Amino acid sequence: MKLVTGSIIAGSVACLLSFTTLIVLTLNPANEINNTFDTEVVSKKKTEQQVIGEMVQQLQIAISSPADDNALQTISKFGSDSRYYLMIRGWLVQKISGIESRLQAQKSQSKREVLMTEVNALKQAIRAIDLE
Repeated sequence: MKLVTGSIIAGSVACLLSFTTLIVLTLNPANEINNTFDTEVVSKKKTEQQVIGEMVQQLQIAISSPADDNALQTISKFGSDSRYYLMIRGWLVQKISGIESRLQAQKSQSKREVLMTEVNALKQAIRAIDLE
């Protein structure tokens, strides 16, 4: 008896959902659904996304070459913004972790020195954004 009642209820719910979908599609044809968007809102959102994309690209360059003179300045500029601080700090920590792993496996002293320079520069960047 429970199985029959459950099947009847499930069938009723499916029928009700189909009927609701039919009503919604009848009242809102597909070609009218997206006409309510304001082009200014869409344009502003695209502009914000482009700005964030440019920021991420600049950060990627700075984090990839932390010993560069402008790298610390770039990281500090974006890292001092509270909206992006956590993302940038996490990115720096992960980069340091990867370099330290490579450092432990490296036998060549000259390559170890290059890796240590990168680690020190990234740690300095973390200190700079933590203080801001």
